Amino acid sequence: MDTSRFRAAIRTLRQWARYAGPGWLFCVCLLDPGNLFSDVQSGSEYAYSQLWVQWWSQLFLLFTGWLCARLVLCYLPLQDFAHVSAKHYRKPPVGRYVLWALAELVVVAADIPEVIGYGFGAHILFGIPVWAGVLLSASSTAMVLLLEWRDLRLVEVVVSALLLALGVFLVASLALSGADAGAFFYGWAVPTFRGSHAVYDALDIVGSVIMPHNLYLLTGSLVTHHMLSFMAVRMIEHAPAQERTERSDGEVPPQPVSTVEECGCGSAGGACGCWRRVPSHDADITEVDTPDGPSSTQVVDSTSRTDAENDRENGKCQPPLQEADSTVAELPPVDTAELTKHVRPYTLEMVVPVLFAFFVNAAVTAIAAAHVYPLDASTKANIGLYNFCDYLPFRGACVLWGLTLMASGQVSTITTTLTGSYVMKGFLNLQIPLFLRAVLSRGTAILPGLIVAAATSEATVNSIIGVVNAFLSFALPVVLVPLLRCTDERRRLHWFPKAFGWFFTASVYVLNVYSLYAPAGGILGQYAGASDNFRASAQANIMQDIILIGYTGMLAWLTFA
Repeated sequence: MDTSRFRAAIRTLRQWARYAGPGWLFCVCLLDPGNLFSDVQSGSEYAYSQLWVQWWSQLFLLFTGWLCARLVLCYLPLQDFAHVSAKHYRKPPVGRYVLWALAELVVVAADIPEVIGYGFGAHILFGIPVWAGVLLSASSTAMVLLLEWRDLRLVEVVVSALLLALGVFLVASLALSGADAGAFFYGWAVPTFRGSHAVYDALDIVGSVIMPHNLYLLTGSLVTHHMLSFMAVRMIEHAPAQERTERSDGEVPPQPVSTVEECGCGSAGGACGCWRRVPSHDADITEVDTPDGPSSTQVVDSTSRTDAENDRENGKCQPPLQEADSTVAELPPVDTAELTKHVRPYTLEMVVPVLFAFFVNAAVTAIAAAHVYPLDASTKANIGLYNFCDYLPFRGACVLWGLTLMASGQVSTITTTLTGSYVMKGFLNLQIPLFLRAVLSRGTAILPGLIVAAATSEATVNSIIGVVNAFLSFALPVVLVPLLRCTDERRRLHWFPKAFGWFFTASVYVLNVYSLYAPAGGILGQYAGASDNFRASAQANIMQDIILIGYTGMLAWLTFA
């Protein structure tokens, strides 16, 4: 056996492993209960005819992932989407607070389907009431204790394992149920809409696939992951010789167990100051800077710096070669060309999770199309996440389905907590303990689901997920417009991806407005034209106009501010 080829292959796998991780966190939004709800609804009402919506939505999700990678890695210093948005929309000062409030609302709204899905899963598996299952979902906040270990790699491994388990459950269900392969590929390839209400349901799919909060999650995880996998390597390469450890090419260095603070003389020309090396999860990337460019060193507060200045004044250190007020030890600079080369590998790393998620979602749609679509309309109208497994003709279907719902609700706890942390830190420069963040976010999301579950039927609780998906579809352009503008300003986009991004954003806006006004759009159009109730019709018309003016005005401000 040629050992050189084997070693080269191992080296390549190790280098690839540096990029693996963010794509699976990115994939969580594709397999949450909101997506499963859209899959069941799509397959039950339209058979395979909306598979093309899932496919193109996930392709555009890859495009937004590429935009996020460019936003983070094509400009220095490394900053996530929340940081960049706060800086771009800093005038008027209230602007960033408005964007923060919207981002927090999106994060909480995205957590509501997870709470309800977890409650349905517990109801199916253990027979407890749905409201008790919703309340039990609070226990999943214990998963956030993983984040307190400050090991993002461990989080990525746990999330990937849960997603793979979820995929196994659904693929096993598909194998046992069967599907029409010809109709499957036709619905995948040929775009069709069956009635005006199909537009509203298609928007549910778009909102559940391209979740707005996911863009904050991806950019934040890219910054943290890049610091762990690449910037730490540069620190070791440029550390004093006695601190280095010999490593083969492509091996990821171990993460620091605790913060190491150093004050005194730096190694570069005897420069004095204070610096500390911190776990990348805690690093404030906006403060990472050197005289020649950013590095993976973080400045310590001014009180520590005073000790270093005293040492210099007492003759213990040589005068610094840099400016007198600088507090950061010099490290070799990072140029944008070095960072930009990572955009393509990070984007390609997202392809496998996204394709995996598409086929898992398509499996749910195919199962619904095969066993629910042929039923009469009154039966299909009462099918949701809570009773979908009752119509599957194989043993153990409800066990698999209940495990699927609980797994998808469990894994989303980690991602929504991380997203909320990135949003709060980016817009407000405020950071609270992650477990407290999880309790606040999950508690806010539990409240509406718990009230509705305790007071109404399971079908009403199920319908909340559709409302949330529609809201996320309306919120999508509000997040895409800043992403396109900020990415283009940090590193100029080519005209084609820019045009494609703006065209998709405009298309979602038009479809949202159409679903708002259409009689069968599922929002207010069904009431606006009601001839038997003039008051309800007038109120619906007024609400439509208010929403349209506010929605359009918000997008106009984001576009031209």
